[in-house]
Amino acid sequence: MAKKTLLKYSTLITLILVVISACSSLEVDLAEIEYNDPVRIGVLLPLSIERAGEESAYLATVFAAEEINSQGGVLGRDIEIVVRDDAASETRGVREAQQLFEEGIDIIVGPAWSSVTLAVTNQVTIPNGMLLISHSATSPRITQLDDNGLVWRLPPSDSFQGRLGAEYVCNNLNKKTVGILYSSSAWATDLAAEFKKTFEECAGENSVVSFVTYPEGQDWTIYDFEPHLDELFQNRPEAIYLVSYSKDGAKITNDIYYGDYLSDSYMPSFFSNDGPYGFDFLVNGHPEILNGMRGTQPAGDLDDPNYQLFINNYVNRFGFRPEPFSEQIYDAIYLIAYAGLSAGSFEPDAIASQLRNVSGYSQGVPYSEINVNEFLRGKELIEEGSDIDYNGASGEINFDENGDPGCGLYVIWKIENGNYVIESTVKF
Repeated sequence: MAKKTLLKYSTLITLILVVISACSSLEVDLAEIEYNDPVRIGVLLPLSIERAGEESAYLATVFAAEEINSQGGVLGRDIEIVVRDDAASETRGVREAQQLFEEGIDIIVGPAWSSVTLAVTNQVTIPNGMLLISHSATSPRITQLDDNGLVWRLPPSDSFQGRLGAEYVCNNLNKKTVGILYSSSAWATDLAAEFKKTFEECAGENSVVSFVTYPEGQDWTIYDFEPHLDELFQNRPEAIYLVSYSKDGAKITNDIYYGDYLSDSYMPSFFSNDGPYGFDFLVNGHPEILNGMRGTQPAGDLDDPNYQLFINNYVNRFGFRPEPFSEQIYDAIYLIAYAGLSAGSFEPDAIASQLRNVSGYSQGVPYSEINVNEFLRGKELIEEGSDIDYNGASGEINFDENGDPGCGLYVIWKIENGNYVIESTVKF
């Protein structure tokens, strides 16, 4: 029986019209869609906080569902995306996840932030037996959750990103001292600690000359970073490692520039990560600080045909390039679809039991590789009883026993003339 469902986040319709400045107009008719006995997937994103990036991610889930539904759906059912704004708040995230559960939704994609993911999993999804797949939460604490096999993620743990960044600053940039400024969020705290540990192993004891935190969740338009910056620059480190999100990161770069910290005789190298990376940071950060800044970012392989195909398809559908982590959240929807097909059920435990199998984890077992734009072929193979290995927009996945990806890729990015350029890539 067909079910008519109204979009739950109605204000997003107008917001989408100005997702990215390169897109002058975008018409997406999402207000009323006919669904056939839908598999309802909750999507938790900080839509009101990281607008451009998270609306881009939301559209990627819509796009995946459209593709799947247009090809017959899953087990005779459509995929329905039910989006909620968690506002990057642990409290709000828990409330929205609980509401999704009370509405009968027991599959969640997201949240984006590690701190929100940890709160939601510990307080809502694990106790209620819900499945959760995050597309961008990277805290090492997620690996350690006692989650009954129900918490998964597409990006690798920051235990790798922190090591990669520290080794790059020490060895490639040849910096012997560093100052670290980081948010008090779970993600930033863990990443900063891993960077500090690795840098000290590389450059020696006392090479981290300042290790400064600031409180998360402030009004960044008025927050005064001066006390933190005074401490950060006190010992004139050769490099600054910034662990922030886009809005606080942008404010920090402006406060650095207009503060009395830099001069012709002192200009440290600035290095960051995936936290501030994106359109908002470029637009709102101070160009004199941004220009030349480098960082790390988990990403799709730019040379991978699956990544290129996803980008082209997304641009053709929406008229602009997707922001980072859109490829991961797109893959999350497909992994749920393939795992549910393989299990013959969309109950959380059933999906979880097949996620490794459809992602290439089963070593030594013959399987067929399934790429982007091959949903019908993948569905037919599963229906025939064959094993598949979904290689998606974000690349190979190969979930390990902890629900983390078994392989992946990082890029070293650099800002030049107001744009991101990729300096190098690192696979693991």
